[in-house]
Amino acid sequence: MPNDDHTKQAIRLLWGEEPRRTRGPRPKLSVEQIARAAIDIATRDGIEAVSMQRVAGELGYTTMSLYNYVSSKNVLIEVMMDVATEDPPELTGETWRERTRQWMSSLWDLYMSKPWMARVTLSSPPIGPRQLAWFDQLIQALNDSGLRPGDQMATATFLLGTIRGLAKLSLDVADAPGHTPYDETLTQVLTDGRFPALAAIASPEVFGADLEAANVDEPLQFGLERLLDGIDDYVRSMKK
Repeated sequence: MPNDDHTKQAIRLLWGEEPRRTRGPRPKLSVEQIARAAIDIATRDGIEAVSMQRVAGELGYTTMSLYNYVSSKNVLIEVMMDVATEDPPELTGETWRERTRQWMSSLWDLYMSKPWMARVTLSSPPIGPRQLAWFDQLIQALNDSGLRPGDQMATATFLLGTIRGLAKLSLDVADAPGHTPYDETLTQVLTDGRFPALAAIASPEVFGADLEAANVDEPLQFGLERLLDGIDDYVRSMKK
């Protein structure tokens, strides 16, 4: 269950609502500086390597001094996710389908370039300004699809979860030591006739040689196109 306290603190930091100090020395660090130092660690060594102590050492401060800016590692990770998201790309497609494809491709590229982001255990839906900018951009892309507002939200949420899930799958498989292409693994275990449909497609030609990013991209594209086809059909049926 999400920690409401952590979420509230993250919102205050992400939206600049922390009260200003009226006494004492001026702060020497910013929350974004701290987040970017943590992002550098996650980029080099993975999200598991991030700790308040490690980040403090990276910045040349004591661990306790960092707590004056960020109250916990959980809050820090929430801030990291938003800072690392950066600003969304401009969508130039002429149709809602083209813009949705561009958005999906950009988010996929973000996860591939910053693998640690796909491995963070989320404690809330998007709450930071950059993450919400991406979310808003997708809703804008869906505005002229004909979907009702609730359906737009459902579609956007589904796409966020699908892309994130497939990105994590491809990254985990690619990083597994000595992993065997999935079709080879299936060929070894599908020998007793219990799974005939799966056995029939367990070949490099049909199933794909592996589940790494280049090959996950194909089913992702296929699934997206079928989703967009389904939206078109759904909107047409509402007009009848």
